[in-house]
Amino acid sequence: MKSKLKTLIEIDRNIWAQTKAFSTAKGCNLNIAIESLLNDALSTHGYIVHLENKENGD
Repeated sequence: MKSKLKTLIEIDRNIWAQTKAFSTAKGCNLNIAIESLLNDALSTHGYIVHLENKENGD
């Protein structure tokens, strides 16, 4: 059980590091970086992504 938990923690740290690096490289905040990376991953696997425009209330 400990090895599975350790693996999950390492994966989480790796994802977090990649997200921060993406955010820095693109010059955007972490929320935008997370949204962009998630949308790319979903669309790569065939999911249709619809984003709400929070400013316009869509």
